[in-house]
Amino acid sequence: MKKSTLFTTELDFLGHHISSRRIEPDSDKVERITNWPVPQCAKHVRQFLGLVRYISAFLPALAEHTSVLTPMTRKKCNSDFPPWTAEHQHAFESIKQLVLSTECLTTIDHVNPGDNKIFLTYDASKRRTGTILSFGKTWESARPVAFDSRQYTGAERNYPTHEQELLAILRGLRKWRNDLLGSHIHIYTNHKTLQNFDTQRNLSSCQARWMEYMSQYHYKIHYICGEDNTVADAMSRLPFSYVEPDTAPPSAISAIYDLSDNSHLLCDIKLGYDADPYTKRILEDDKAGLLSSGFDVRSGLIYVRDHLVIPEYKDLRENLF
Repeated sequence: MKKSTLFTTELDFLGHHISSRRIEPDSDKVERITNWPVPQCAKHVRQFLGLVRYISAFLPALAEHTSVLTPMTRKKCNSDFPPWTAEHQHAFESIKQLVLSTECLTTIDHVNPGDNKIFLTYDASKRRTGTILSFGKTWESARPVAFDSRQYTGAERNYPTHEQELLAILRGLRKWRNDLLGSHIHIYTNHKTLQNFDTQRNLSSCQARWMEYMSQYHYKIHYICGEDNTVADAMSRLPFSYVEPDTAPPSAISAIYDLSDNSHLLCDIKLGYDADPYTKRILEDDKAGLLSSGFDVRSGLIYVRDHLVIPEYKDLRENLF
């Protein structure tokens, strides 16, 4: 009985959210799309459109909305990005809803897969990893099952490129373990050297641990060129202002310090916002009305999920923590 849920009108089960209204994807599978920040430059628009381009075959109505954003990817917009209007915002939100609809997303049928296969496609950038799980007859025609994008921790940022690429695979295997364990997985990468990872002799202790974990799975690694890897690439290069749920750097957030009576310290924090490129960009986004979900600016102070952000300025952080 401990694992039973009685007298409930909705619940999460095997990757789905089931309610009296409908069956829809578990929010954990699609939150990276739901929380995608508003594009702030032509590059961000290209990344977002690259994410949805390959699924356009499943969504004929998609072109109606992408046509509104496509002009913002032109070369001249690199230096002179046009104002983000209500029409652009409507198209942006409509595209996200289409991508998350049952017409686009699918589930993995383990009982009767037919000719369908499981595909895990990933990419690793300098800041984060991006992964997409898909299911279909071919990699090109497979429909998405789930998306994931995660930042590196402090140590992971210093990993060499091939280890960051391996980390991306590992994250996907762990996140979707219930769907992947016991099934044959086709892993697609634009990092060619990983095709020979299974036969590599000289492994670091970290790589050896990863190899041991990956040995639980039945997989084959395939190479694709970078220009074909648009979806995972977009997931690994989320715009700067994206805040990952529950993973904001603890060194930058104070939740236990009372600043209400310390006007001098408050002044230093606000001065620090202009000196720290990270917080300066957030304030610029706020003035432009482009503040991403999770951020809030009140009385000139920046908060992330109600935690005050302390800029990297003088000895502010050292004095507080």
